[in-house]
Amino acid sequence: MGMFQHHAIVADVTDDNVTFCHANPDIEERKGDTEEKRFFSGFGSATVGEQKYDLKEALEKGHVRRYKYEKNECREPLDVVDRCRSKKGLFHYHLYDNNCEHLARWCKTGIKISYQAEDEIAVKPSKEPIKGQN
Repeated sequence: MGMFQHHAIVADVTDDNVTFCHANPDIEERKGDTEEKRFFSGFGSATVGEQKYDLKEALEKGHVRRYKYEKNECREPLDVVDRCRSKKGLFHYHLYDNNCEHLARWCKTGIKISYQAEDEIAVKPSKEPIKGQN
């Protein structure tokens, strides 16, 4: 499996902090697993909520990137944040069918899609034999 990037919606920005609305893996359910294993195991529960981060630190460490969308494909910024907030609570996480990118892109465009998941599925080797081979 390749390395996936986490997607979130910026809900608020102040001089020192950025608040993200996003799907986070359920820490209690997967206690003892590493964060990477919890997040990329494929499925489980997560929680949609808001978290505040130190903006300067996040930028310095390269933890924040901005995804650019075409203006005509985006909802209004307040609508985007409202859509994310409307999903607060339990999130049935699945790496390929319902991950943080699905949520963020649905909030932003109204389309539930994860290009990372699609790319991963496209290169994942199949266990099915190729027709004509035994």
